[in-house]
Amino acid sequence: MLAGVFAAELWLLRGAQQRADKALAVLAQKRQEHDSLARQTPAPTAEYGTWIATETVKARATLARLQANLAVADNGAEPQRPTDGYFALKEIWQKLARRSAEAGVKVSAGEKFSFASHAREGPAAEILPVVHRQGRLTERLVKELIDAGPEKLLAVKREEPGREGSGRETAETSDFHVPAPALLVRRPGLVETDAFRMEFTGRTSVLRNFLRALAVPVLPVIVRSVEVEPVAVSVSTDVVDTSHTVSKFSVLMEVPRLAAGPKP
Repeated sequence: MLAGVFAAELWLLRGAQQRADKALAVLAQKRQEHDSLARQTPAPTAEYGTWIATETVKARATLARLQANLAVADNGAEPQRPTDGYFALKEIWQKLARRSAEAGVKVSAGEKFSFASHAREGPAAEILPVVHRQGRLTERLVKELIDAGPEKLLAVKREEPGREGSGRETAETSDFHVPAPALLVRRPGLVETDAFRMEFTGRTSVLRNFLRALAVPVLPVIVRSVEVEPVAVSVSTDVVDTSHTVSKFSVLMEVPRLAAGPKP
């Protein structure tokens, strides 16, 4: 009888030991997880969780505001026929030419502001909506640049409709450019944009004023790259006043457009 009682107690003790070993193993695992989380920057504390919630609310408010701005920017009647598209574009480049002349900004004779390919005829029906949108955006962007006071507008370029990211340059006109995909925030199906490149000459203050204007308009504009190249000038002394140095600037911009997507 004593041997039986002893064996039972031994069996119970072994079971308790096994359960204790398992509990210690679980505790060690939990400690490792805790230490791993604590090493994260920032650590997932209750305060950090509150900060995330606050920033999420701000981000959703910003998204809603941008979507509202884009809806305003997209508002407007679209031409229904290529002929209507031609006259809409003609009105745009004529207005920009007059504005340039009034501001004393030099432009090439007969400048079409990236729409030389439609100098004689309107866009084909299948690309008419895209070209019309590009026309409205070009008008807004060029007006901001003219108001910044450049010395000369060298080029305005847009993407060729239907060939975004194709890597194909068009030799017939100077209308188009193909931006490097790595420079763009565009993600097909998630973020849709229109990309434009403007080249102009002027002092550094012109670039600064232009970028400042792009940062505050109703229309959201993302500046993706700025290239600066000095313009060769003849000087009679060895001392050059850099504040009056004329440079050539090339600015790549993206304009997000309203598209179906997740709601804020």
